[in-house]
Amino acid sequence: MGVVLWYQVEFPDQQVTLSSDVYSGKRLADATVKVVSGVDKLTTFDVTFADLPSDVLSTVLAAHQKAGEGLGVRIRITLGYLDEPGNRDVLLDGYVDEITAARGFPPVGVKVSGHDTTSARLLIAKKLIDGNGGKDATRATIAEAEETSLADMVRAVTGSAGTHVVGTVGPEAEGKRKAFARDGGHAFALLQSMAEYFGAELLLQPEGVQFGTAVRLPAGSPKPNFTSLPRVLAYILTEDTLVTAEGKLSARLAQFTPMSFGGKGRRVVDDRPNKENVEAFDFTVLGEPQLRAGQLVVAGVEGYSDPDRAFRILDLTHSFSPKDGYVCTGRAAFFDPNGKAHDNRNGSEKGRKASAAAVADRIKGIVKDAGSATPSVEAGRIMASTPTARTASLVYRADRTTQVISPSVQRDIPQDGPKLPDKPMASPFAWHKVGLSVPVYDGMRALLNQVRDSRDDSVVTGFLWSQDPMVTPPESKAGDWWLCLPTELSGSPALPSGVGANDLTAADGRRVIEAVGLAIRVGKSACTTVGVRPSEGKANSFLITHSSGTEVQIDDHGAVTVDAGSQQLVLKGGGVTVTLADGKVSIS
Repeated sequence: MGVVLWYQVEFPDQQVTLSSDVYSGKRLADATVKVVSGVDKLTTFDVTFADLPSDVLSTVLAAHQKAGEGLGVRIRITLGYLDEPGNRDVLLDGYVDEITAARGFPPVGVKVSGHDTTSARLLIAKKLIDGNGGKDATRATIAEAEETSLADMVRAVTGSAGTHVVGTVGPEAEGKRKAFARDGGHAFALLQSMAEYFGAELLLQPEGVQFGTAVRLPAGSPKPNFTSLPRVLAYILTEDTLVTAEGKLSARLAQFTPMSFGGKGRRVVDDRPNKENVEAFDFTVLGEPQLRAGQLVVAGVEGYSDPDRAFRILDLTHSFSPKDGYVCTGRAAFFDPNGKAHDNRNGSEKGRKASAAAVADRIKGIVKDAGSATPSVEAGRIMASTPTARTASLVYRADRTTQVISPSVQRDIPQDGPKLPDKPMASPFAWHKVGLSVPVYDGMRALLNQVRDSRDDSVVTGFLWSQDPMVTPPESKAGDWWLCLPTELSGSPALPSGVGANDLTAADGRRVIEAVGLAIRVGKSACTTVGVRPSEGKANSFLITHSSGTEVQIDDHGAVTVDAGSQQLVLKGGGVTVTLADGKVSIS
């Protein structure tokens, strides 16, 4: 480990290099550097210059203004030690997206902030991905109508941002999904949403994005075999050291904080933690530019040096300052190299530091879990109904043993699920003794809304065609306005069969009415009292009745009868008029 701090900050496109090395021939400036990275996080940086030359500031500002809404000004940060030229690694390649005055160094202090290249590309990418190529949009959206694999969807999102997928996309057991849709403010938010849904994690690195259930550095590396590395064993057995799985890197521990349910306080490395219930630890090590989030490590501290129980660096901060030195601080959490969906993600969420963002994520998760347990909108299954009261009794809560895109229709609702008795059914029009009443059959999939999120105040607001069990919708065409009703039920469970009764208006305005029997009554005195159900006509017949007593009928044999009663009957056509009245027939 070196002693004399060394840094270099380059703006490659402007051919400007700043350094602390007086022998380098570069522009000299004092700077503090902070780089923050982690699993499921963007990589950010802050570089604060105490005495940035004015011409350099002018050049960088001009380039920053020219970049506009694009990626920004390129920057490369390299840290290390003057007396160890071989231990100077590029810590970050990225883009500046903000330049501000540094209040700690008035009046000439300047702070430049931004993200590494992969993060920057994901943040500005807002594309619609629908199987027809990425299109510019206001939000990053994926809407794949056709069956698409998770790997192809992740590649499409990363590709829309101009970056790549690193390693194998997981969970690998995921089959193809149809009609998968998600959106976010940018490509990174979209990937986060997808990772949450599939129980995966993200790890951003210079080469691209890892998306899987066991992301780590190097990507796809096998389970570490510390026992085959004598140097690693020597480190962890004799020194208070943080050691990476490959044994290529070790860093001296300056501070160590075990994470356990015992509520232990902050420790220095001379303290020894309780081995029970250890899940994670915070660490501070002397600055090591090769240390990265996602690396698997063990610590040369009792209880944390088990070669078969590696921890993954979950959060990492590189802090470099001429005044305070160079240290790396972070948190490492237990990691399962063979973890399945949600395994490592759940562990990471529990072990994440209580930053403002982490607390917000935890609150969001609690709210989401509460919403999942008692959602304001739910799908149910009709078990019985009372037509006169316009109420239905249902069971709800779909089977959750399988993961699907649209649980409301793609999951079965077991008949022994929670019950909702006698719940009201909404209607487009409902008033005293009048309204629109629709048929309700046992087994129908209903959409439930809870008024004020009260389960007891649930209302059936509509119905859905379910896919489990499969309920086939009618074969409609674009523009159809179609009421299709069953005329008989058969089978077990009972389902529509035979012919249907239809009222169809096509997109071009043509209308078709099909009915087993049709009775039309015209005239106020022919109408039924409000709220009383009218009587049906005969099957296979057509009858028009007027309040005066006149009737037109086609009976079940097809015979046509026109009865005008005491009124005259007039037939006209081709310039001829036939009149039947007063027992006479006249032709004119």
